[in-house]
Parts: sequence; C-alpha cells; structure tokens
Amino acid sequence: MQPSPPRAQPGSQPKSTRAIAPTAEELLLAFEGSNWNRERAAKLLGISRGCFWRRVAGWPELHRLARVSLPTLLYEKEACGGDLERLADVFGTTAALLSHRLEQGPADAASRSRAQRRR
Repeated sequence: MQPSPPRAQPGSQPKSTRAIAPTAEELLLAFEGSNWNRERAAKLLGISRGCFWRRVAGWPELHRLARVSLPTLLYEKEACGGDLERLADVFGTTAALLSHRLEQGPADAASRSRAQRRR
C-alpha cells in the first residue's frame, strides 16, 4: 500500500494558480455591467459575494456609493441643484464615481422597480 500524497493546506496553492484580486477598475466595471447589483457583479468577476464586498470595502469611495440606492442619489442630486461636486461631498465619494453610478439613468431604475413589483 502506497502512502497517499499530502493534502494541500488551504491558501497554500502555488502563486501561478491563485486567483488575482480584481482591480478597482474591474470592480467598477462589474458594478456597471450588473446595474449595481452586488450578487451579479460578483458573478461577473467569478468570486463570491463576500469576497466581492470585501474588495469593494477596500475602496471607501466606491463602498459608500454602492450602499446608496439610485432613487436616493437622484433625490439628493436634485436637492444639490445637480452639482456633482457638492453631491460627492454629501456621500463622501468622488464626482467621477457619481457620474458612473448616475449613467444608469432614472428611466432604467423606474422600469426595474416596476418589474420588481410585478414579481
């Protein structure tokens, strides 16, 4: 009887086969590709929701923005007179990230909200 090969310890994979953490740009693209749905964004990157959210938490400006609903952003944008810099200060993020988040548009949000109510 031959001895069984030693089992690999968790996390001890060779570096060449270890998954590379998504970059900030990849996280943003995944959010955009999933209409800011965390679960779908994680699937796009091929990682778990928990891992995805931990990566997002490493980018505080994106983390804060991802926790705010689109209707809330649109309401606050109107309250700020459409000034993205002022809105960015309110949410502790950047105007560039806000513009990415707001590209989704109110029409998309309204149609999704109607579809969810029908379910």
